[in-house]
Amino acid sequence: ISAYVLLKSNRRKMAKIIKIASSFDSHTSEKPYRKAQSVYEVIQMMWDKAGKEFDKETLAAFMTLISKDIFD
Repeated sequence: ISAYVLLKSNRRKMAKIIKIASSFDSHTSEKPYRKAQSVYEVIQMMWDKAGKEFDKETLAAFMTLISKDIFD
C-alpha cells in the first residue's frame, strides 16, 4: 500500500470524525437564534441519522467516548 492510499484513507476517517464532533458541538451549544439542545436529544437525533448522514461505526465509537464522560 502506498503512502498516498494510506493518507487518503486517513483523511476520510478524519472527515467522518470531524463531521460527528462538529455536529454534536453545534447542537449542544447555545446560539443567538436558539437554545442548546440537551445531550440526550442530540444523541437521539444523531442515531436517527446513522447510516444516512453519519457513518454508523464512527458514530458508535464517538458515542462510546462521550458516554464515558457523561456517565462517569
